[in-house]
Amino acid sequence: MPVDMSLRRQFQRLLGWMLLGISMSFAPLARAAVFDGGALKAGFDSLIGIQSPVVQGDLRSLLIAFARAATGMLGLLGVISLVIAGIYLIVGMGSDTSRETAKRIALYTIVGLLIVSTARLIVETTIALA
Repeated sequence: MPVDMSLRRQFQRLLGWMLLGISMSFAPLARAAVFDGGALKAGFDSLIGIQSPVVQGDLRSLLIAFARAATGMLGLLGVISLVIAGIYLIVGMGSDTSRETAKRIALYTIVGLLIVSTARLIVETTIALA
């Protein structure tokens, strides 16, 4: 049974709105620096006292923070991918191709999440032992 093009367009529109909503949820996290005069030299001089919000210390701390952040983001992307597979399954209205595509997306996502979880476990174990 071929998929109706209007149904495909509705799915694309729904996916677009979801991505817009997700991107807007990160908007409060973005902060702008306020520059209140003094030309470039004063601006650069004011940067000297700013501490890094991520890591204070050596390269080991930076790598640990990066590994934790990367595995966390990959886990989040995996969950979003599972949601997209579910939407794809629902919007497909039982057509065989959409069901197979949704199953394939879900399978690959679950395998990816297992790999990411194993990587996170290895990172945390290495940190605890070191």
